[in-house]
Amino acid sequence: MDHVQQNYSLNHAHWQEFKSASWQKTTVTWSFADFNTSAERIKFDGFITNADFQEAIRAAFAEWASVANLEFIESDDTSGVDVRIGFGDLDGARGVLATTDYFYSGTMLKESFIRFDTAESWQSSLTSNSQTPTYLVALHEIGHALGLGHSTTGADTVMKATLNRGAEGLGADDIEGIQKLYGAVAERQTEAGSAPDALAGTGCGCGCGDSGFKCDNPDHQPDASTQTPNVPGLTPDLSQALGDTTEAVVYRLYLAAFDRAPDADGFGFWVDMASDALDFTAVAQTMMQSDEFQAKYAEATTSHAFVETLYENILDRDGEADGVGFWSNMIETGSLSRADVLAQFAESHETMAHLTAAVHADDHLIF
Repeated sequence: MDHVQQNYSLNHAHWQEFKSASWQKTTVTWSFADFNTSAERIKFDGFITNADFQEAIRAAFAEWASVANLEFIESDDTSGVDVRIGFGDLDGARGVLATTDYFYSGTMLKESFIRFDTAESWQSSLTSNSQTPTYLVALHEIGHALGLGHSTTGADTVMKATLNRGAEGLGADDIEGIQKLYGAVAERQTEAGSAPDALAGTGCGCGCGDSGFKCDNPDHQPDASTQTPNVPGLTPDLSQALGDTTEAVVYRLYLAAFDRAPDADGFGFWVDMASDALDFTAVAQTMMQSDEFQAKYAEATTSHAFVETLYENILDRDGEADGVGFWSNMIETGSLSRADVLAQFAESHETMAHLTAAVHADDHLIF
């Protein structure tokens, strides 16, 4: 997994040239950090508790959400949150204002850490003065956490390498950049089936209902027992699960959904679907509609039972109370779908550690 640190005063690369990775989903969780552990890659030197400071950051997330096909969920702080935010002892006053560290595999962002310099004199209003405007810096750092680099175009951009006090919010170049990664704002659904979509390459019309993607054409309902086209030369092997390719992500989703290694034919089918759809959560949702998945999770009728079963099948252990409660609440409040949670379990650090250990031990009998 690769690591990039973006300081707010660094290079002058345009976002189109610098962008290295993005979240392969449209729902991103974030939190105000309130702890450090020895296992964390990035350590915070302080935690953000000031209400005005927090509101400025919330407003910054809201502005990014207003221009891109992204939804941000503020969560209780856990190591599984996508973007964690706090303070860092960086370089003293008037130097680096804030920094964003993000880790990615291939083109997929895995986790981001935003740290505001403890030595700066922060203010939460939009008025430019001798203090450092929290809102503008938060906009900038969140842009990095989403995959944007520094910009050299546009007087109004917040993604310049140095603080642009003349900016009042996102500029045209900022908006163009984020929409290149995630698309424009999608229509927010208020009723089941009110936001039509299509899963490219399957020939089925799909409606985004309360439970996610639902195929209307029974001929295209996936079944694990059905023989499906294979990708030429593609033979699934556990070592593929550690890569950063489409095949690797599909392999991890398959293990998570079906609690077994994929057969060659089925694997090729799902890789084809992921390559066409470019939406791994949609692939996870379609996997969940298969007879095999339905049978495996038949007794998981509640969100709590579903999450507990994920812990057992994917992580091979009982879920801790806080973790089960957190993910269950995400599902019950509509913040995340079951497919979202399945995909996040498949991509979790614990899953990756389990897979890495299994590959190094030449053990193909995991999960």
